[in-house]
Amino acid sequence: MQNRMNRRISSLVAVSAAAVLAGSAPALAEMRPSLSFYGVPGIIDMPSGEAMKDGSIGVTLAYFGSQLRTTLTFQITPRISGSYRFSSTRNWSDALAPGDPLNDGYDTYNDRAFDLRLLLLEETDYLPAVTLGLQDFVGTGKNSAEYIVATKSFGDRLKVTAGLGWGRLGSYNDIGSFGDRPEVYDNDQGGKPSIDQWFRGPVAPFAGVEWQINDNWKAKAEYSSDGYDEVAGDRKIFERRSPFNFGVEYEYAEAVRVGLYSLYGTEIGFNVQLTMDPKRRPVGGILGPAPGQVGTRPSRSADPAAWSGGWTTQPGAAESLRGKLSKELAPDGLIVEDFSYTATTVHLRVRNTQIDSGPQAIGRSARALSRVMPASVEVFEIVPLVRGMGASKVTIRRSDLEALEHSPANDTALRGKVQIAEAGPAPGGLRDETVYPRFTWGLFPVLRVSEPLHGDIGLRLNASYELRPGLVLSGSVFQKLAGNFDECEGCKPSNLPPVRSDMAYYDLATDTSLDRLQLAWYAKPADQLYSRVTFGFLERMHAGLSAELLWKPVDSRFALGAEVNYTRQRDRDGFGFGEYDYGVATGHLSAYYDFGGGYLGQVDVGRYLAGDSGATFSLDREFANGVKLGAYATLTTASAEEFGEGSFDKGIRVTIPMNWLLGQPDRGEFTTTMRSLQRDGGARLEVDGRLYDSVRDYHMGVLDTQWGRVWR
Repeated sequence: MQNRMNRRISSLVAVSAAAVLAGSAPALAEMRPSLSFYGVPGIIDMPSGEAMKDGSIGVTLAYFGSQLRTTLTFQITPRISGSYRFSSTRNWSDALAPGDPLNDGYDTYNDRAFDLRLLLLEETDYLPAVTLGLQDFVGTGKNSAEYIVATKSFGDRLKVTAGLGWGRLGSYNDIGSFGDRPEVYDNDQGGKPSIDQWFRGPVAPFAGVEWQINDNWKAKAEYSSDGYDEVAGDRKIFERRSPFNFGVEYEYAEAVRVGLYSLYGTEIGFNVQLTMDPKRRPVGGILGPAPGQVGTRPSRSADPAAWSGGWTTQPGAAESLRGKLSKELAPDGLIVEDFSYTATTVHLRVRNTQIDSGPQAIGRSARALSRVMPASVEVFEIVPLVRGMGASKVTIRRSDLEALEHSPANDTALRGKVQIAEAGPAPGGLRDETVYPRFTWGLFPVLRVSEPLHGDIGLRLNASYELRPGLVLSGSVFQKLAGNFDECEGCKPSNLPPVRSDMAYYDLATDTSLDRLQLAWYAKPADQLYSRVTFGFLERMHAGLSAELLWKPVDSRFALGAEVNYTRQRDRDGFGFGEYDYGVATGHLSAYYDFGGGYLGQVDVGRYLAGDSGATFSLDREFANGVKLGAYATLTTASAEEFGEGSFDKGIRVTIPMNWLLGQPDRGEFTTTMRSLQRDGGARLEVDGRLYDSVRDYHMGVLDTQWGRVWR
């Protein structure tokens, strides 16, 4: 026992000795945290006490000892981060005899997990950064661990980490025990927080050092407290000879880092790390038309007719002004739908097809008006239209544009003078009858994931035919080009109607599919009220009727919505014109709240596709450029046994505007949801064009957040 304790102490001393030699001088330069094999700030296989930059997204692909881990980590707040991980271990049962109780028949074992980390203490000149972590706290428990870890920088090249771990991280050379740790929660359901395990059982130390060789290269060494009891012990997938790991990492760019490592005395591993800051575009600024300047009005003496308002009675003035305005706005993808004026006020209803920022679209509309309208027009009323509905009315005084164009902090100054109100009814004026009907289409490459690491690559054809304001016929066709999904390995018989668990069978049935074909009618029955009625093939699996009503004042953080649906499950053939017998009525009451700072909460209460009832709780964080990340959990009357593996529906969702990725003006976006497993309980109809996300871009919260782009 004494020898074991001496070895533990010696290990900790060995990895920490450099700290004494380096002294206690504060760091001279920031050393950004790297990501471990578990995809969280760490050394190699062990976590560190650091946190990523607020709002950062980390993606890692790490492999060693037949284990592949793919992790998405999001720094939710400056102190809280969350991770979603998919792990795949090959040769799972190869070393086990057919009758061995551990032989579950898997050739490759797949596991999904969620982590949470809380930064308890930020690093200072004299104190380390300290983090408390929960690893795999709602998974099967095979990788579950808890830890408290501290990291300190010494100078601008050295970082030292030391911590204590429980669970997986307390499985090698423990120094004691905090009571008994219950058995690993490992059954077909999983997915529930294993609270009774947290910080229970054996506790073991771990530690490590990182040395920044130069701007690109970093060397690492660590002492690991993970015994890999099942993988290396019971299943003999790899041999664990040593607790020491070593590695080098190369930082190709600020966002990309790759590493090569020697692990546990027998294995060679690699780790690819991608870190993204949603506040910064990976391709720099948006490459689009440059903004025009504010028009200069002539003096009253030079053009008294323009200032007097007599121009309003001139024949052909209306058509001429509308034509000039349309020409000014066309390069920015802004379409004039309605246009009316008096001698002092102009009312513009405009559709934005290209610019992703509401304030930027409003700013360019206002400057175009200043270049087109005669001098007597002082007030600009700009109403952005969304799916034919007036989302808000932004009132800007022309003299404020003129006075502030070249002033410092002109965005803030202009916002203080601008009024944002309900759109109100169209005053009636010069509607452009050539705008409707309007046909648009697009062809896009698509990765359609059926199971983790399995899916299809193909092309998606989207088309939309707008018959009149608010009445839209649209559809989507998918054509598979290649894929590695040949059989539904992850599909298990459901204890509920297979409203989602059969999705993979739909993907297997055909290479060409009509994913959506619907007719939608959007309207605004009154101020603060928006409505939608959609009929047709609403999604790949379900067809029917959906109706929605939303109450959302322009200046309110709060909104309420109601939705009712009746659908029948579509046939699996590519175009789904046949139907299954299963039909269901569903509906939800929804409450939305903008907490400020980019945090959005949502609660949906009602009935789901499998006939179960309950509620979905969501929290998202949205950045000024439109990048959005969030998490949700759904609790319904479906029991854990009925739901199956995962126990209840939960996941992480990511939305990335296409212009953030491409650097070109585009209102499209990429959205994906990563969940523990797609099952039937808590499944909700996926309807395109729900109202809240459609209209809020032009309401006060989002406009204020993005107002800095009004002059761009």
